[in-house]
Amino acid sequence: MMNILLVSQMDLRSTTGVATYYRALKLELEAAGHYAEVITPEHTPKWVSFLLKLVRRSRIVFRSDYAALYISELVYFVSVYFAVRKVRKKKAWDVIHGQDPSSSCAARYAVRGKIPVLTTCHYNDTPVEERRLKYKLSVKQLDKVTNWFRFLFSRLESLIFVSEYIHDKSVYLLPQGVKYQVIPNGVRFYGKTDLVGKPECFTIVNTGTLEDRKNQVLLIEAAVHLKAKGHLFRISFLGEGPARNRLEQTVKEKGLQDHIEFKGHVSGILDLYRKADLYVHTSLNESWGLCVTESFSVGLPVLALANGGIPEQFPPSRDGLLNPATNAEELAAHIEICYNFDIRKQLQEAQYAYASARFSSDHMLKETMTCYQEMAIKN
Repeated sequence: MMNILLVSQMDLRSTTGVATYYRALKLELEAAGHYAEVITPEHTPKWVSFLLKLVRRSRIVFRSDYAALYISELVYFVSVYFAVRKVRKKKAWDVIHGQDPSSSCAARYAVRGKIPVLTTCHYNDTPVEERRLKYKLSVKQLDKVTNWFRFLFSRLESLIFVSEYIHDKSVYLLPQGVKYQVIPNGVRFYGKTDLVGKPECFTIVNTGTLEDRKNQVLLIEAAVHLKAKGHLFRISFLGEGPARNRLEQTVKEKGLQDHIEFKGHVSGILDLYRKADLYVHTSLNESWGLCVTESFSVGLPVLALANGGIPEQFPPSRDGLLNPATNAEELAAHIEICYNFDIRKQLQEAQYAYASARFSSDHMLKETMTCYQEMAIKN
């Protein structure tokens, strides 16, 4: 049995892919007889949390994006550092598994390098790119952020990337010769859903944060073409986000209220997938796209733009994978084709067979445990 400390910046009640990953990994580890505990900034000692709240408020004084970024990084690093210090002697930890370079490096300093640290790189493109998109940074400031992450990576022992895409995008931040492995996100696979031959109302689902990067507006625009052709359909957007009001307004302007619904965060998402006819993923950028894997896990046919790490989930035949430049009319045409039962059945068979053999939680756990054991032995 191993004692594994999982470190994440995400509240595990969150519906994000990262939180889902750590919830699932903890359960899989425990089911295999190991002890696993997840530490987040919520576990930071109260006196540290109080001081960090004061630090956060200082952003009001500086009033610059760079200051906000600097303070955010500082707060995150310090909160993880003290959260790990709080539990470092609770167990004889065999390995620490961090979510990203910041959490892993903070944890490593907290245990003074006495426990091996593994890092799964959960981010889109690179952590530098994420911050560039979020904050208005000058070239000089961006260089400083780049150097910061190069420093963090230089202090890490072993890395896991959830896709080859993410590793390739991150190479310029990594020290030469760093050990890494690609271990895709895994989920439990269930029996394939029985597809309905001719559904009365064709049901489409899309899951993710409602934001520009997820590109839900493309599916809304495709719905305009489907409606114009007289198709009966219902699109359900599952998730919340900053673009919700804008997307709802677009739906009203285009007269699609009877065809599109925003369900927000939902529980029992796999049951919704089982009742749907098609999953459509429109994201412009994904490190992996766990909701696509979850759709495969119950045999829900998927159409997805070939962006980021998404293509790595699809069979070599690329069944269901669409050109990244697909426009609304073209997307509507692809959806229309899927009204054909035989086409959906073909998608289901090809996607389920490929994904179930490669992206199961059992496979993810086996590969991750191998990393843990190798690190524990070396230590």
